[in-house]
Amino acid sequence: MCTLYGSREYGAFTVRIIVDLFAGVRKFHPAASSFEVELEPGAVARELIGKTGIPPDYPVMIVINEKIAAPEDTLQDGDRVGLFSPMGGGIR
Repeated sequence: MCTLYGSREYGAFTVRIIVDLFAGVRKFHPAASSFEVELEPGAVARELIGKTGIPPDYPVMIVINEKIAAPEDTLQDGDRVGLFSPMGGGIR
């Protein structure tokens, strides 16, 4: 696991999010498929995606703490976020 931290003013509060990349989105962060990101309080999943190197127009399925989520969902300190390429198929 590698850690990604942005520059922060001394004493500023941030939230730490664990990110797991799966399937096709792994190619956008080749250094590690699991890493930690530090964000400002109140950050939403869309902001997290921007920190991973995934292009803004790339379709991504978001899972926060094992529940399907939306790009507008607010992240909390310690959340685990899985990012997947959209999947299709199934039994007919």
